Amino acid sequence: LDHRRLFTADIGTCTAAQLRNDNRINELEPAFANAAAGDFHPVGGLAALATAPASDFTWADAPTRPAVPAGNSANAVLRDFSGAARRAGSPPGAWLPRAGN
Repeated sequence: LDHRRLFTADIGTCTAAQLRNDNRINELEPAFANAAAGDFHPVGGLAALATAPASDFTWADAPTRPAVPAGNSANAVLRDFSGAARRAGSPPGAWLPRAGN
């Protein structure tokens, strides 16, 4: 796969302009509560970003061999790094904002 071709307009797929329009690349610089002390809870604009849920894995197109792995195929992230419960649309990242941020 030539990754350089993914960003060329001649094949009509993912262009640099499309990436900028469909994603929030470099729009916000992350700000953290106290990164120097290891507190990476987001503050400011990053705390206000919402995410979209990722679809669960599906094995509908899996070959018959090898067997589909056992386990939960859900992609839901239910808790942040500190154990706080996530809600739908919560900001991206390992940590949720603290109350009031």
